[in-house]
Amino acid sequence: MIRNRIRNGLFLLTLRNFITRFGLDFYPYYWDKEEFSLSTEPKIKDNLASYNVVDVTTDEIGILNKVLGKRPGALEKEIREGHLCMGLKSKGEIVAIVFAKCEDFIYRNRTFKLNDDQAYIYNLYTFEAQRGKNLAPYLRYHCYKRLVEKGINEIYCITAFFNKSSLRSNKKLCIRHKILFLYVGLFKKKYWNFILKHYEAK
Repeated sequence: MIRNRIRNGLFLLTLRNFITRFGLDFYPYYWDKEEFSLSTEPKIKDNLASYNVVDVTTDEIGILNKVLGKRPGALEKEIREGHLCMGLKSKGEIVAIVFAKCEDFIYRNRTFKLNDDQAYIYNLYTFEAQRGKNLAPYLRYHCYKRLVEKGINEIYCITAFFNKSSLRSNKKLCIRHKILFLYVGLFKKKYWNFILKHYEAK
């Protein structure tokens, strides 16, 4: 697992996760805006006919709590609360998922407020064995499409500063940084949030 993380550019993120064991949580992250277009559907690097986009149910999502490092029942709770959960299936098995919410939420003890025409995409994940097939952009596109149908015009996401793999993917998708935050937690008792940088609109 460690070799995979280093190969995928996640060494610093792994090191940060190790340091948290000693009570210090140092977590810089970006608030990003997704510059999306529905004019061109991304192509899957595989037989498209073997994939289908579905709404994931609470009965199907349980296995991913552990994969995503969530407490048991966390993802099921998100779905029950009405958050969008879309998946990509191949041969009856979920190979990628994405969540989206359209209401205010708390991340790292900071409240993010969303307007009626804004949404936040999170928990985008592709299983290791299925990576390299362009599944995430394809699923993300269909998530955009669903959100636009709901009246959403602006879509945001959060990306860890140390997650180089996600940052590379975001660059290909024209996802732009808006704000760089720094979260600091001490022994799970005290928390601070700082704004390190605002980015100019491009």
